[in-house]
Parts: sequence; structure tokens; C-alpha cells
Amino acid sequence: MLVAAWTMVNAIACTPARRIGPQRDPRPWAAHLLVPGLAPSAAETLASDPVRLWTATAGRGFAGPPAIGDSVVIVQATDARLLAFARSSGKRLWGLRVGGLGSTGPLLDGERVYTGTAAGQVAAVSLRTGRFLWKRDIQSVAGPLALSVSRLFAVGTPGRLYAFNRVNGALQWRRDLEGVLRSGPTLLGANVVVASDDSVFQVNAQDGRVVKAVPVRGLSLNPPAVAGSSIIYASPDGFVIALNADDLTQQWRVELGSPVLGSPAVARDTVFAATITGSIWQIPLFAPGLATHVDLGVSIRASPTPIADGLLVATVAGELIRLPGAASQSRWQVRVDGPIDQPPIVDRGLLIFTDGRGRIHAWK
Repeated sequence: MLVAAWTMVNAIACTPARRIGPQRDPRPWAAHLLVPGLAPSAAETLASDPVRLWTATAGRGFAGPPAIGDSVVIVQATDARLLAFARSSGKRLWGLRVGGLGSTGPLLDGERVYTGTAAGQVAAVSLRTGRFLWKRDIQSVAGPLALSVSRLFAVGTPGRLYAFNRVNGALQWRRDLEGVLRSGPTLLGANVVVASDDSVFQVNAQDGRVVKAVPVRGLSLNPPAVAGSSIIYASPDGFVIALNADDLTQQWRVELGSPVLGSPAVARDTVFAATITGSIWQIPLFAPGLATHVDLGVSIRASPTPIADGLLVATVAGELIRLPGAASQSRWQVRVDGPIDQPPIVDRGLLIFTDGRGRIHAWK
């Protein structure tokens, strides 16, 4: 009988742990809003009258936009929880308490999820188990993280840029920069670009050497959009500016007259930006003097989302509005408990957005 019991114990011990998430997701989400232009939905279409598929509760709010794979939706809540949901149903796959309040949206590299917190923790988590693979304590993490082929880049306040081995978390280098850094790192070729309160820096991604530093004020709140040879920032001081990606010289600047709290988005050779007072600006990338805008009369904090046949705008009041791309199209909107602080994303026809009460909504 003792032999039988011992055999049973061994059998239980040798049984593989129950999979609570996929082994890997075939499509990485390796950058803030996925693409350099911060317009991941630019080629996507949305049904003329979409219907709700599911709603899931994640926490009190969201630290950044989600990472969306083929099978999962990953979110970092502001109340120190990283969570994975099934894309098809909204079923919660796992949740993990991280070290401090979330300060950035997560990234996904196929098998690992990366996140950062305001308490200064950077971590990699297994997509399958929802458990830490590694975690490192640094300064308070500011803005989105960035992934290269081999490294994870993070900004710590007041002014330090870090590069970690993305597999094992080993620190590769760190660089102290002048001023307070808030915008997070942006990968641009062989360099990482980051903004302080009064400067923009190019830092070599391989060794952390400062390549160039240029004085520019008012850029530090938001990561920039990248389009060809241009880096485009929107400013809380009420302007949009394009810098040359090679030498950081100014290409053009457009005054909007009101603060912009979200990043710009670039699609179809046009820069889209939304002011806090509800003006939606369209700035031709190569003819900024022809910029136009429409006033919606609502308060907006989130970045606009260009789609193939129009534009999605999320408001502080909790409205999600689709502005048509042609006069023949009708305007569509839905309201949830606001505010909506993160840009909505349309991915393969699925609309995913988050609200101010910590819920994720999926429509199609």
C-alpha cells in the first residue's frame, strides 16, 4: 500500500503544470503601439455598426495601451497587476502582482511579456505561466519600454537610460542624461532616442554612448511617432514638431493653440494629433503649412487612431467616436464609463479599447 501511495505521489509530481496561457503567441507586440508611426490600425477596417463581443475587468485603470497577439490581450493595470486575457472570449488566463503601480503598457515578444512600474521594477514574465522570469530594480520607470532583437530598453526618472538583455535581464549598460526623462525610449536604427524637459538625445543602442544632444523644450510627456526620416513629437505646450532623424534638426513646427497630452500618429503621409480641447488636426507630413483641423468640442487625452476608412477618437467623457473618411460614410459612436485615456486599436477587424473603470471592451 505504501508502494502504491509513493507511486501516486511520484505520478502527481511528474505531471506537467497546467497551462494557463499559450506556450507562445506567434505574433509579437514588440513596441509601444506596435509600429513606428504609432498608427497600428491604419490599414484596418471596422464594421459600419460593430457589436460588442466581450467585456473584461482588469483593475482600476491602465498604465498604457495593451499588447495584442493572435491569441491574447495583455494589459498592465495601474494598480500593480499584469493580466492576460484570451483574445477570442475575454477569459482571464492569468494575473500577476508586480512591484509597484504600472507606469507603461506591456510588450510581448512571443514567449515573454515585459512591463515596468512607477516603483522602479522592470520585469519579464512567462506568457504561459504568468510568473516572473526575471525582474530588476531601477529608478521609477517612465513612458513605454522598447525592444530590440536582443535588448530591452527602459527610462528611469530623473534621467537614466537602461539596456537589459531581454532573455535573462542582465544589465548591458546604463547612461545618465541631463534633465528629467519622461517620454520613454524610441528605437531608431542603431540609436535610441529619448527626450528630457529641454533636450532630445540620440544614444547608441549597442554601448550607450551619447551620439547627439539637441536643445528642444516641451517634448517630454509623449513618445514620438517615426515616419521615414522624421521624428514627430506632440507637445503639452501646444505644438507638433518634426525633427530630422539623422541630426535632430527641426524640419517643421505647427502651433495648435492647445495642449496635446497624447502622442501623434502618422498614416498616409499625414500626422494626426488631438488637443485636450477637442481639436483634431491633420498635418501633411511634407506640406505642414496646409494643416487643417476640426473642433469636436470634447476633451481628449488619448492619441487618435487612424483606420483605413476614417479616424477613431476617444474622449475623457468615455465616448469612442469614429469620424468618417468620406462624406458618404456615417459617424458612429459608443459611450462607456470614462475617461478613455488610451488609444483604441483595431486589429484584424477587432476593436479593442479600455475605459476609466478598468475594463477592456472588444467589438467587431
